[in-house]
Amino acid sequence: MTGKMKVFVVFLVVAALGGVLFVKGQRPSSPGIAGTSGTEALPRLIDLSTSSCPACKAILPHLERLKADYAGTLVVDIVDVWENPALGEKYKVRYVPTLVLLDEKGEVLDRREGFMALEDLVSLVESHGISRP
Repeated sequence: MTGKMKVFVVFLVVAALGGVLFVKGQRPSSPGIAGTSGTEALPRLIDLSTSSCPACKAILPHLERLKADYAGTLVVDIVDVWENPALGEKYKVRYVPTLVLLDEKGEVLDRREGFMALEDLVSLVESHGISRP
């Protein structure tokens, strides 16, 4: 293993451990994606992220705004893939944040990776026929 590779591996391990120890539990997450009473028939935007990712932290206020603006027409779930690796695997997360838009039946309508501004999130949602109540 080359010196650069060793440094990279050490960096990844330290970053992962530091993120878990420092910010564990600071990011809200939905308990389940299967749906809760009254939301099963709604489209759903799932944010698959981690609590230590800078882009994930930056998008959080936009997701909260989207959740408030589209209440009753869209469910917004925020999921930490370190705490829920099964969902990360299910949606084949390679990069965080990953946003997955599902229709009312749970079928994937769209998928995006990386930070998105609020206006881009609104465009994504509305391009699939989901509008504010």
